[in-house]
Amino acid sequence: MHRCALVSVSLFQLLGWLGQAKAGPIMISVNTTKADDNGVLNVATGFTIDTGTNAKPATSFKTPDGQTYNGRTVTQANGPSIVAFDLIGLSIQKNVDLSITGMNPIAFVTSEDINIFGNLDASGQPADGNNGGAGGAGGGSGGGASKDGSAAPGVNTGQGKAGGNNIIPGGGGGGGYG
Repeated sequence: MHRCALVSVSLFQLLGWLGQAKAGPIMISVNTTKADDNGVLNVATGFTIDTGTNAKPATSFKTPDGQTYNGRTVTQANGPSIVAFDLIGLSIQKNVDLSITGMNPIAFVTSEDINIFGNLDASGQPADGNNGGAGGAGGGSGGGASKDGSAAPGVNTGQGKAGGNNIIPGGGGGGGYG
């Protein structure tokens, strides 16, 4: 029996079973032809995968040993496209870092197990006090402490520093700088 696992970053939760993974309101099934072509991704040396920009999602990456893995773009109704990589399996070895950058969420959809013994890092950049940090792997940038919030593409903008009306009973205060 094969199991499917989905590693998701930023926008959807870890779910999966029998060759399919649920990502928010959409279902991503393993494309077995692509998974067979890509094979097993065994991360033994750290490297970074860039998911690209909203205008140009990156649908392939190379490992340090020169192997190319090809993915596909999965469109969501209410959100950015997801860069999906169909694999037979995924393993990140102990003391090894796999970093994810770019504006698009990423999914590793497998027909067998995902084993993460090392680190999978999709962190955004730190803030500097006034400016929010850049989001990582499909996450929106954080708002600055002295600025109104800005949002990721396709997401409503929050009021940030001065938002809300806390004078009227029941009125909300300002938003977080997140």
